[in-house]
Amino acid sequence: MTKTIEFSAEMRTRSGTSGARAERLNKRIPAIIYGLDKENDNISVAQNDVLRELAKPGFRTHLFDLNIGSKSQRTVIKDIQFHPVTDMPIHIDFRRVDKTSKIDMLIPIKYINHDKSSGIKRGGTLNTVTHKINVSCTSENIPECIEIDLTGLKGGDRVAISSVKLPENVTLAYNGQPTVCTVIKGRGKGAAGEEEA
Repeated sequence: MTKTIEFSAEMRTRSGTSGARAERLNKRIPAIIYGLDKENDNISVAQNDVLRELAKPGFRTHLFDLNIGSKSQRTVIKDIQFHPVTDMPIHIDFRRVDKTSKIDMLIPIKYINHDKSSGIKRGGTLNTVTHKINVSCTSENIPECIEIDLTGLKGGDRVAISSVKLPENVTLAYNGQPTVCTVIKGRGKGAAGEEEA
């Protein structure tokens, strides 16, 4: 099941640039909650809470329960803005979701079984064309990663996105067959002294 993280949030009484600046001076990150045909909520969340979770893998693929007073809103992160110099998060867009909400998300790729690829074992190199796949799923079925099995790949082989095995209830969010990765042939020889066919 999709991991859920809880954040304590506060409503923002001041909007605009000056209000956002005041929040950041107080170590809080301005944010907005939108979606599900409800009015937008201007909120802020603690900077330390965000930085703690941001340092962990899969941050953008989790659900977030934003607790505002006695009420909680389930959300996903749709966008984070970072300061161009300090790289600190300066604004977050949260989208409300429920169990039936269909959402498109970029999910990170995890490449497995490098040691079972004859192309890599013979000195080849894995060329990763993309590190994320755009998928469509409900909020309850967000995968933390998409595994790409490299077993059996030879030098010159490629993996098309259309051939990637997706988790149950998860589909590609776009058409086409772009390449996910390729195995570039090595110049060396295998253990038996024979070049790869």
